Amino acid sequence: NIAYQCSKLKDAEQRRALRDWIFHTEYALFDLPVPDLNLFLDVPIDFVEQSLALPRTGEDRDYLEGGRDIQEASIAFQRDVRSMYVAETERDPRFRRIDCSDENGHMLPPEAIFNKVRAAVDSCQV
Repeated sequence: NIAYQCSKLKDAEQRRALRDWIFHTEYALFDLPVPDLNLFLDVPIDFVEQSLALPRTGEDRDYLEGGRDIQEASIAFQRDVRSMYVAETERDPRFRRIDCSDENGHMLPPEAIFNKVRAAVDSCQV
């Protein structure tokens, strides 16, 4: 939510203010439990672009009436969202980045990604 909403703003101070407002609203006003761990699966941007180019169907997409989601239509927006996620992983130690790329920038196999996720979860368990 934070990454997608804040990415719509260009001004860094406005982004920070919106981020803080979302956190305050969710965890102070609504009293939602603060997660012990958040994982950001950082996939190669080429993978994102290729995935978004594929036909997407399903009842959960009926609201689009055959069109595309505006957030999915812009790879530049997706890059901004990724930047927001990366910034959050640098700011908050409970937010971990899982690099899903191999040394050539291609998507890792699912088992390799699972092993990274498992390691992050295991390192967090009390």
